[in-house]
Amino acid sequence: MKNKTIITIAGRTAAGKSIIAKKLAERLGLTVLKSYTTRAPRPDEIANPADADHIFVSEAEYDKLTDIIAETCINGNRYCTTKEILKDSDCYVIDPDGLSYLKKNLEPGFRLAQFYVYADEDIRKKRFMERGKSESEFRVRSDSEDKQFADYEDEHGYDIIIFNNGNIEDTVDIIESYVKLIIKDRLDEIEAKKNGTWVEPESDDEETASNEETGNQEEEVCCDSTTEAEMADSKNELPDEETEENASSDEDTSLVSLADSILDIDAEESPEAEDKAAAEPKDSDFDPFSLDEDDSAAFGLEDEAEKPAEGTAENVNAEPEEDDSLPIDETSEMLTEEAEQQNTDDCEEDDEDESEDDEDDEDEDAEAILID
Repeated sequence: MKNKTIITIAGRTAAGKSIIAKKLAERLGLTVLKSYTTRAPRPDEIANPADADHIFVSEAEYDKLTDIIAETCINGNRYCTTKEILKDSDCYVIDPDGLSYLKKNLEPGFRLAQFYVYADEDIRKKRFMERGKSESEFRVRSDSEDKQFADYEDEHGYDIIIFNNGNIEDTVDIIESYVKLIIKDRLDEIEAKKNGTWVEPESDDEETASNEETGNQEEEVCCDSTTEAEMADSKNELPDEETEENASSDEDTSLVSLADSILDIDAEESPEAEDKAAAEPKDSDFDPFSLDEDDSAAFGLEDEAEKPAEGTAENVNAEPEEDDSLPIDETSEMLTEEAEQQNTDDCEEDDEDESEDDEDDEDEDAEAILID
């Protein structure tokens, strides 16, 4: 449901608020809200109940009312309205206390356009007495409402103020110009209903169901499109997968061929290469305790002929040759004896040199004595 705009009209006693609401409703085809009240009906209201501004009920009947959305009390009389009545109305004549109650309890879907009809006290008293009332009654009514209207004016609790000190028709013209702008959609609806061209809008439930159905249809279309797109993608992917498998198979085949060719090359190596590899010395043939040519020279040994390689068939069958060279232990003994002899000779030479030096010193001493 769209927001329902309610025209509220507030004013002091005899300010003209009720007559303005009636005339405005007649001009524009609006509905004026009739509130419940425990007040006793006036003579004109009894004579013509259809034109009355209220629904008159007893205290007991008033207590049974439910769904009250606005309520106030004036001169000991209770006034209220319900949400259902408010929904079917366009104008609501109300005092500041009732308006405050309404604002606190107003539910979503409603909004208010608040008019305040103002008239001077002398003019209001005159109008009140023209209804056949006394001045004292006016004073009682006026005093009882001073407090709430004083606060209402100070707090500026209204949207638009309308002065009604002159001709009532002029005041209605002014307020009508505002209302036509505020509730234009509502007035268009009223005009369409008169012409028979009005189409009732869908209710909230129907609109929700329609939206859900539309959403489901959109989801189905979306699902169908997605399925088609996936099928197309899968078709496009199949050739790619086959191509990748073929490429992988070709690659495996090429690798196998390459490995076979390498093995063939290794198998076809020449005998010369094999002989050369066999002739090259290996780390396993190295003997760290064998003597090389330099070692032989250091020990004063002559070069010996190279011995044939061990482990061959010729060496196994050949007779062992006599080795004229001295064993390592004997060679070491000879070197040791030579070194000792050399040390002995050196020592003897040193002793001879020292004796010669001593003799020279004695000669020098003798010469020195002769000189003296």
